[in-house]
Parts: sequence; structure tokens; C-alpha cells
Amino acid sequence: WLVAPMVVPSTAYSEGFVWEEAGSIIGNASLTEVEGCPGRHVLANVAVDPDYRRRGIGRALVEASMDLARKRGATLLLLQVEPDNRPAVHLYEAQGFQTLTKRTLWAFHPLPTASAPGWALETRPRLPTEWNEHWALAQRLHPEGLVWPHPRHAWDPDQFPSP
Repeated sequence: WLVAPMVVPSTAYSEGFVWEEAGSIIGNASLTEVEGCPGRHVLANVAVDPDYRRRGIGRALVEASMDLARKRGATLLLLQVEPDNRPAVHLYEAQGFQTLTKRTLWAFHPLPTASAPGWALETRPRLPTEWNEHWALAQRLHPEGLVWPHPRHAWDPDQFPSP
């Protein structure tokens, strides 16, 4: 308990709600305040066992989380949802959530190394003197914020890692 806060991210200490039936947890929702951004909270891990869906459990978990966020002084509640998860999108829209931005999840499964024919481009590590240009490019490409729960104004160059 003494060392954990130094090595475990604050999101591991989220609050939230569960739905229990017949001694089993069949639904969950987590609520976390965004560190360094007072009033900003994230709703995550909203899930209901498939055998219990379409009974209002998800809605009850979301509403309880919204109420707790209000009691905690939230001025903005954010969440992420897969756009093709129509039941979840409908649930969140019905609760007043609006789309801020859409992102695509990418995955890479490394292939055996092979040289790419025809590539004549070179990369190099960023120099400390190039930080401002790098930061400006990142802001132009991601005006909603570089890390989705954090507002654009909450970031400064000292928080963005450099080599």
C-alpha cells in the first residue's frame, strides 16, 4: 500500500459499480478522475454478461457512474466505444454523450525482417532543438488532445517525452 501508488497508475484505483445476481457479478462500470485535470473523469470498462444484456443493467451502471461523477465535481465525462458496437453507442447517445472524435485501433504483428526494396528514406532521432516543431505538428494532427482524456491545454512540452 505504501509503494503501490508510485508504481501502479492512478487508473488502477478507479471507483465504479458492479451488478450482482445470484452471487455472481454480471456487470461492471469504472469511473476514474483524470489526474491533473480537475473536473475531468473517464467512464470505462462498461460491460454486461451477454446472457443478461437488454435488461437495463448497462444503463443503470452508466447512470450510477454519471451520478457519482457529478458528486465528485465532474464538469466533463469522457468514454471510448467501438463505433460498430451499436447497442453501446445507442446507450451513450441516449444518456447525452456526444462524439468528440473517432479513432482507429491499429495492431502490428511483426513479420520476419526483410529489407523494403525501393526505400531511400532515412530516419534519425529527434534533436532537443527540434522539440517545438515536433510538438506543433502533433497538436495540428490531434487538436482533441494527444492522449484522449487530457485536454489540449493540459499538455506542455515538458510532459511529452523526448529522447
